[in-house]
Amino acid sequence: MKIYFSFLFLIFYTVSYSQIKIPKDFIELTESPANGKKIEKVVIDFDDDSINDVVLLVENEKEFSSYRFLIYLTSLKKQYEINLNNTDFSIYPIELSTVNNTIQFAYFEDGTATSGRFIKIRYNSKRKKIQVIGYDTEYKSLPTERIEKSYNLLTGKYIVKRTKLGGDSINKIEEYSGQNDFFKNKVFLENLNAEMIKKLDDVGSKYE
Repeated sequence: MKIYFSFLFLIFYTVSYSQIKIPKDFIELTESPANGKKIEKVVIDFDDDSINDVVLLVENEKEFSSYRFLIYLTSLKKQYEINLNNTDFSIYPIELSTVNNTIQFAYFEDGTATSGRFIKIRYNSKRKKIQVIGYDTEYKSLPTERIEKSYNLLTGKYIVKRTKLGGDSINKIEEYSGQNDFFKNKVFLENLNAEMIKKLDDVGSKYE
């Protein structure tokens, strides 16, 4: 019986993985250009239809620092493709991660600010859409100061943390919280473009 279920899993995995179409000139990204760690595809029943979905990061072989996030949903028979290059800076993706049927993809930008974005998504079964439920950022605002911001798009609450490194190597941390319901339960994967990224970056900016 165990062998039978393993065989069924292999069939479901093979079928779902074969549905993903990697764009022309792109290949699967297997190593993070940010930290050198291995990047693996994610196999998860993301849309709760008892069939595994597959998530990939891919890179363009002909263009420098050109990356995309791909996910194929078996329940909708649909592939989603997100261009991660939403700024003028080169970017460096890191590993995909999953917690409680939530997927996070993230990347850092080139430059002295060492800016990073971390985006959490989850399938909304009522809307039959992939919803952005969390948006975190971090960057160096000064050589001795770092800003971290976490925005919960399910509750509208955000937290901004400012860490200052003192001359005695003792960190001073200031934390601020606020509420922004404008994007609450309104951001989905298909509208996560450069304009939306900029708007989400601006949430809580008065505390940065």
